[in-house]
Amino acid sequence: MKLTKRICLMLFVASFIAATGCATLNDILKGNPSGGETLDEATVIAGIREALKIGTQNTVLSTSKLDGYLGNQLIRIAVPEQLVSVASTLRQLGLGSQVDQ
Repeated sequence: MKLTKRICLMLFVASFIAATGCATLNDILKGNPSGGETLDEATVIAGIREALKIGTQNTVLSTSKLDGYLGNQLIRIAVPEQLVSVASTLRQLGLGSQVDQ
């Protein structure tokens, strides 16, 4: 899987969980999102879209802060072990931003 796809997948999962919360997510997965009411397909689709919209906004706000991505070990994709020495040398040469990219 390409790096971009992995990042998108991680952001999607993080935004969905952040937007819904664990208890709500558990209720949705059990098929009982609102205490016994049955929701029609349009309402479910609208709810999922809204959750994704809010979760994506929250994720973007969180990761766009200083060290929001590079400083967060839970979502940051580290340089592979085989390339750590190369990355270190490039940083010493002033190419740290390229290594981060």
